Amino acid sequence: HRDWGAICGKIAEAYRQLRLFGKATQYAEQASLAMPGQAAPHSELALIHMEAGQFFSAISEADRALAIDPELDVALYARGMARMQMAIQQNELRAELRTTEPNSLVNQAIDDFEKAVAKKPVNHTYLVALATAQGMVGRYDRASELLATALCVLPNDPQTLALKEKAAARESFWPPAPAPR
Repeated sequence: HRDWGAICGKIAEAYRQLRLFGKATQYAEQASLAMPGQAAPHSELALIHMEAGQFFSAISEADRALAIDPELDVALYARGMARMQMAIQQNELRAELRTTEPNSLVNQAIDDFEKAVAKKPVNHTYLVALATAQGMVGRYDRASELLATALCVLPNDPQTLALKEKAAARESFWPPAPAPR
């Protein structure tokens, strides 16, 4: 069963990357059934739901994965992205709310991204996500530091360079540019 679960997990990941979320969900759920008590299928489901725009489901699946493995960086990233996208949808535009309310969705996302970066400090995706969230709450110096590190990992990345310019100019990151597909 474990091998079948791992195979289903890889198939789910491939379908997610192709943006075939229905098929991806089917295989990730099969992986979850074949691998009870494992966090990986739940983190894959969290990514699928997050990329499909189903943010509540993404958070729920990430929470399930993190209940099994509290330090699973992929689940932390997926939950952080879902929270950040929900903040954008809910239009958490008031700067004072974003910067002073510790339970705001953006600040919750920052907490998730900080933990993911602590686990994998040279992961470009995690660094840019954390920098984006920091820029959204006006922490431009921190965003700039993170983006400098991200550029060491992936030099000349256009998205990272554009965000670094915004941070240097202290321009609002709100709302962030959509992630490349």
